[in-house]
Amino acid sequence: MTALPVAAARHVSFFPVVVTGPPTDRNRTWPSFTPASARVVEARDVQAGDLILADFPHPADGGSPTSNYFTKAYHAHPTAFTESRDSCPECTQIEDPGTAVMLTKGHPWDCDPWEAEFPVLIVPAAQATAHHLWGYLVSEANRVGDPPELVFEGPEPDAADWFLANSPLYTEDTCALVTAIRLLDPHRFGPNR
Repeated sequence: MTALPVAAARHVSFFPVVVTGPPTDRNRTWPSFTPASARVVEARDVQAGDLILADFPHPADGGSPTSNYFTKAYHAHPTAFTESRDSCPECTQIEDPGTAVMLTKGHPWDCDPWEAEFPVLIVPAAQATAHHLWGYLVSEANRVGDPPELVFEGPEPDAADWFLANSPLYTEDTCALVTAIRLLDPHRFGPNR
């Protein structure tokens, strides 16, 4: 009898929050991302380059915290919290300076402190970069040739294959971009073939 391989154990965290779809009003600017690529993580687990979409304020009525999307998503540049608690209005809100983190400093805010265990809605850096590169590839193809969305309709893995065969861009550039996109987000764009 042959033993079946055991899948590697994965750590899973559950957060008592409600994630809603992103807002659709015109006052907000959003990068291209698929809802499946968004994740809820604790602030201490945010990595450099992650795209921060929303926080989860505690409602006054005691219900479940609901995603509060920022006016503009921003990329994380996390560091340890080293500020004085009275250095700015946001810092005075920090209850435990020893475990707090700064998710960015300088853009879009001068100060962005978070309690380490607070939930944050992010798109991980790899997927955010893949989405950005995909948007660049499509916009460049639209700029120099036939719009791919008019020529090809189908799932993104097939669209990436279409680009490899038909892109109006330089073959080497297209190949490099599609390879990078697939390495960064194989779930959305399919594996390299």
